[in-house]
Amino acid sequence: MAVRTGSKHKQPGSELRLMKGRYYLYAVTSKWNKEKKRAQKITGKLLGRITEDKGFIQTGSKLTVLEPRLKELSVKTSGIETLLGPLMKDVLEALKKHFGANAEALYCASLMRLTHQAPLKNMELHFINDFLSESFPDVSLVDKKMTALLKGVGEDRQKVAAFFKEFSRPGEHVLMDMTAIHSKSKEMSINRSGYNSQGCFDPQANLLLLFSQTQHEPVYYRLLPGNIRDVKSVKLSLKEAGINDAVFISDKGFYSEDNATELDESGLEYITPIKRNHTLIDYKPLQKRGKKGLSHHFKFQERFIFCTVKKIDGKRTLYTFLDDRLKLEEEQSYLNRIETQKEDKLNIKDFHKKAHAFGTMSILTNLKEKTPSEIYGYYKSRMEVETAFDAFKNTLEADRTYMQNDQALEGWMFINYLALLAYWRILKLLVKNDLLTKFSIKDLLIHVSYIKKIRINDQWHLSEITDKTKKLLVKLGCAIT
Repeated sequence: MAVRTGSKHKQPGSELRLMKGRYYLYAVTSKWNKEKKRAQKITGKLLGRITEDKGFIQTGSKLTVLEPRLKELSVKTSGIETLLGPLMKDVLEALKKHFGANAEALYCASLMRLTHQAPLKNMELHFINDFLSESFPDVSLVDKKMTALLKGVGEDRQKVAAFFKEFSRPGEHVLMDMTAIHSKSKEMSINRSGYNSQGCFDPQANLLLLFSQTQHEPVYYRLLPGNIRDVKSVKLSLKEAGINDAVFISDKGFYSEDNATELDESGLEYITPIKRNHTLIDYKPLQKRGKKGLSHHFKFQERFIFCTVKKIDGKRTLYTFLDDRLKLEEEQSYLNRIETQKEDKLNIKDFHKKAHAFGTMSILTNLKEKTPSEIYGYYKSRMEVETAFDAFKNTLEADRTYMQNDQALEGWMFINYLALLAYWRILKLLVKNDLLTKFSIKDLLIHVSYIKKIRINDQWHLSEITDKTKKLLVKLGCAIT
């Protein structure tokens, strides 16, 4: 929090210290050390402390000669700019290219969303206490201005789409998923009843996210009515994003014969899993002893995966994979459910009927000249888009909104998309430097939140940093200035 006082403490004979979030002024002198052959600082008595509301409060009468010379002091957090400034430089440049005078406000708002999950009403409060407000002095994040800004962004989707194209690359492998954005607003036409992962049909909008497996970060989003989930939305989204050479990787909920046919007719390459009870799957090879019916095997993350391959109508291929570790886990889980009788009508006969399907995953694709190992790896990369949605919901808390119209919601989602992009840039930095096992993104944000700058006599100075934080920033390659 900024501390505004009347303090001119960098005077001969005094020193400012930060202890447990408070600032104290001490008397200091120096004495010649014969052994070390240099002057040695000697800290004297506490002269006083500095508070936000009362400024300098002296401890004794010795400071009366200093008090008339006290000047303004401010303290602001500066860690988020230290960390994300270099990582988001290209994003800020692209924002300036497509959003002009509003670029800096969008950029700063997205960082406040990431670091504080700030709603509109609190965004300015966090911003003025961050050094970003000094780096971008013309930016104001007061809620009325932000509401107007969000609406303006939402009314011009072409600018948003042009921004996305700055980050699209040829030959992308694109993962796609949707999540529900819940809202009780009756004013939004996009708010429709639609099925979601919680198994309910509450009014919602759908957020479609494209995630680049090549760049390992989100590259596009699109808001859809809550009752829309089909191939046409994928095709239009890829077209708007400017991604021409892409592999569409879906989840199990997307597959239907109509969707697969439409994907084929649209010319899109795809990888889509199908449910274990689908009639396309042939389990006979898996029922042979000793895996004699399994024609392929490969190593994935230190364990072996077995596979059967089935050609379908000359255009598509069905791969059925068997993971022995997963099979054992599912068998034990099913047997435990029988033993505890927590579910009705479970018995050993059902176990034997389903045993051949335990540990399997079947994937339908129209990709050609790919090995089973490559197909399996493509699908497993979906973990990244699932991680992105986890961050969207749990870190940014952006899966619920209080926006009252479609345009404001579009602008709000754009800010959250930028925050999600920043999240992934941090994640990639941790992975690159082999630090993800030691620090989560939340841990890192907490560390940098203690990096502060102090304004003394109209000049900003970096405050004290713990050795642990300093070493962490050095490992990450972040310049401490």
